[in-house]
Amino acid sequence: MLKHGGVPPYQETTDYVRKVARNWRDARAAAGTAAPAPAAPEAAAYRPVEQYTDARGVLHIRTRPTP
Repeated sequence: MLKHGGVPPYQETTDYVRKVARNWRDARAAAGTAAPAPAAPEAAAYRPVEQYTDARGVLHIRTRPTP
């Protein structure tokens, strides 16, 4: 999915995605509810990441400890 920036451009895949979206939309309409607006992304609550490469060329990645 990331490679294609969304739905892969294969006929069977795009047909399936359309079918699922249509079924979901029809089910929502039958229930009398509109599709909800996408939620705004919240600020990430992740700790900062630090990285370094050691003398052997190995990359080390870790989250910084909480102060």
